[in-house]
Amino acid sequence: MGTKIGVEIEMHLIDKKFDISNNADEVIDSSINPLLEKEVSKSMIEVVMPPYNSISSLENDLMIQLQNLKKEINDLELGLLASTSIGIPKSEMTRIDSPKYDNKRILFGNDFDISLQVCGTHVHVDLPKDQKERYNMYKLIQGLDPLFALMASSPFLYLKNTKKDHRVHSYRNILYEKFSRFGQLQEYPLDEKEYSNINQKFFDGWKKELAKRNLDDSVYDLFDSNWGPIRIKENTIESRCADTNLPENILALACAYKGLYDLVDTENLQVEISDKPSDFYMIRSEKLFVPSFTNLKKMERKGIVSAVKDEDLNNYLARALKLAARNNDEETYLIPFFKMLKDKNTFADDIMKYANSKNLVHNSKIEEEGARNIRAYIYNRFLESVN
Repeated sequence: MGTKIGVEIEMHLIDKKFDISNNADEVIDSSINPLLEKEVSKSMIEVVMPPYNSISSLENDLMIQLQNLKKEINDLELGLLASTSIGIPKSEMTRIDSPKYDNKRILFGNDFDISLQVCGTHVHVDLPKDQKERYNMYKLIQGLDPLFALMASSPFLYLKNTKKDHRVHSYRNILYEKFSRFGQLQEYPLDEKEYSNINQKFFDGWKKELAKRNLDDSVYDLFDSNWGPIRIKENTIESRCADTNLPENILALACAYKGLYDLVDTENLQVEISDKPSDFYMIRSEKLFVPSFTNLKKMERKGIVSAVKDEDLNNYLARALKLAARNNDEETYLIPFFKMLKDKNTFADDIMKYANSKNLVHNSKIEEEGARNIRAYIYNRFLESVN
């Protein structure tokens, strides 16, 4: 059975005209679903699935939740969008009322609007009890950051198409450009002691930024002052690197994390950081090697621009997935990812192929009517998966 694993899925709401809808409050307030939560934008909802012992159990309950949610929002003449907003003027996006987000709006200025436009998938896995094992698993989860390339679903942002993954780029490199330690990938902790102090370091640093501007820090805590690709919660390590996506791809991501996590645990592997590309996601002498921070950043750039079409990144991800499938009796959930690597094609590529087939893209830009058309395509793909 191994570790327990859960997911959090952010999605936009759309209306019958395939425009973004700011009715999340109405949806959540009228829903009987206890797993729905509000997000930063009034156009977003988040489905929070608790930890499960198996991917099959997660799948069963997730599909029930999504099917019930689909029925509820259909009654409100709304639908779900598993991507960015595609292209919504800033004036039309509304954030929820929250001191936390009020503070961020002041700190980030106009760039804060990015957080209203993009949606992600978070995967959380159990923390081991032993501190040494926790540090080992943290290195593993951080070393798997390039998995985000398989989850690319954001080829459009603000009506523009210049990258495969606009969410990762805009969130890490624009929104958190001036506050990089709180939203970008960071160096690996040097040792167990540094790992154990990570949250305190983030919390103290965030309070200092707020104090510079005389902003209230009482609404934050030790587990809520870091919004980067990896975060330590009370009982879990949370990977926050991936776009929102279709259910089968979300389950593939969960299976990849669980498979590798269980492999390290059951085979008692030591996670080692390496600068040698020949080492990445290979096991030698009871050690599983993950890319160094410098190499993770190189992979990040490749994933943002090219996703799985980049040959080197494609090969590294194939290695990681083969390990995730090793001794994994639920390896069939990885099939969508293996197919992506073979075809060099992600959901972002599907979206682009559709847009190009309808002649919606001109000089890497689309019109607002084209954005509605693309939202309709993503909406229908999501419905097909849920049904």
